[in-house]
Amino acid sequence: MLETLRGKRMFYVGDSLNRGQYISMVCLLHRLIPENAKSMETFGSLTVFTAKVPITFLNITQPSNYRKDAHTSIYKKQWNPLTAEQLANPVSYADCVHWCLPGLQDTWNELLFAKLFYP
Repeated sequence: MLETLRGKRMFYVGDSLNRGQYISMVCLLHRLIPENAKSMETFGSLTVFTAKVPITFLNITQPSNYRKDAHTSIYKKQWNPLTAEQLANPVSYADCVHWCLPGLQDTWNELLFAKLFYP
């Protein structure tokens, strides 16, 4: 696997409400690509970045929203009504589906694997 990754650059950028991480990613890409192979223009709040090298942006927010287990929720049937005290503390009655079964992070890993090995 390491031979397949040799010479490739990859990095993760998280979600940011004020676009700070997106701007950081664009600045990083801007520094890595030679001057004659890129351009970056800003129009108000819109930044357009183009390059003559293949770059892939993958929006994982939308597919992540399709996964119910990506959000805090209760997955098991409650056989008895929950008390107000239990409702105030979901950890006391939630099951471990969110943590124990393959979940959202595994989906991200599969997408990254597919991109690295099957471009």
